[in-house]
Amino acid sequence: MQWFFNSLLGTLVFIPFDVFRFHLLGKPGPFISAAGLVMYVSGFWINYLAMRENPFAAPVVKHLQERRQRVIDTGVYAVVRHPMYAGAVPLFTGCPLWLESYAGALLASAIIPTLMVRIHIEEDLLKRELPGYEAYMNKVRYRLIPFVW
Repeated sequence: MQWFFNSLLGTLVFIPFDVFRFHLLGKPGPFISAAGLVMYVSGFWINYLAMRENPFAAPVVKHLQERRQRVIDTGVYAVVRHPMYAGAVPLFTGCPLWLESYAGALLASAIIPTLMVRIHIEEDLLKRELPGYEAYMNKVRYRLIPFVW
């Protein structure tokens, strides 16, 4: 998860440069900025709910056998299989919009394909090593966005 925090930090460092110096893609209006704040708070809230629900959440992809890891299928995990990543998307892209940087939002959205690859890697590992995960995948159909993917 170090890459996640480094990406967030890089985006946060870039935003003021864009807003006050570069002006790369112009500046969103107040409505888009307010929508960015809503996205940011929503993403933060989704991540909070995921962390509260899953005591096995970890920054690295591994089966925590020593902690008797089991499949969590309640709360936000009953809606999507990767709610922490689902929360990261609006958190990442909402912050620069809120702070009025379209270029920052574009930079932040570049993390989404990386999250999609990571989800496939995690699911392959969890299917192999975590009992019940394949049944969970059949029960909760969506990985990141309900009714989409």
